[in-house]
Amino acid sequence: MAFFNTIQWENKPGDIIYKFPDKGIKEKTKLTVMEHQEAVFFLNGRAVHSYGPGKHELTSVDLQKTKDQDGEQFSVNSLMDADVFFI
Repeated sequence: MAFFNTIQWENKPGDIIYKFPDKGIKEKTKLTVMEHQEAVFFLNGRAVHSYGPGKHELTSVDLQKTKDQDGEQFSVNSLMDADVFFI
């Protein structure tokens, strides 16, 4: 699994949605969300966190307030298992 330091998507005219092509998001990865975009994190098929335009640093703290279906908080490793969609 590759790890990424920066995640971003520079959409082209006609593009609607983009799934970041790989997992492997590590702690303190930089996320750049362009104007008119939203980045949405999915874990186990559920949207768990979203970011609006700007530059963000991803940490496991972002997911700590989110609980899974059994009521348990996600672990520090959850970032590495997340899917990221840009819309």
